[in-house]
Amino acid sequence: MSKTSQSFEDAILRLEALTQQIQSNETPLEVALKNYEEGRKLVQFCRQKLAEVEQKLHILDKDELTPMDLDNPPQVATVKPKTARKADKPAPASDELWGNDNHDNHEIPF
Repeated sequence: MSKTSQSFEDAILRLEALTQQIQSNETPLEVALKNYEEGRKLVQFCRQKLAEVEQKLHILDKDELTPMDLDNPPQVATVKPKTARKADKPAPASDELWGNDNHDNHEIPF
């Protein structure tokens, strides 16, 4: 299959097959070396395809994308569940809730 007609997905599938062949103990050294060379070319092809797609995305999104490090994906924020209040602790007064230091003024501060 030539590079011009090969899709990214086909290249990935071939890379996976080559990797399995190289890792097997049954592959002769010469064949493993040829598979490695083919794999390097496929990796280069895939990187080029990804760079082309990234460039198109930058154009479509007017450079609003931020670069992504695939080796260090962004961390997902976790929300800690609220702990239950102790029954012996009274609920705060409305002035405490609204941060109102003037206890004579009961207006809502909006």
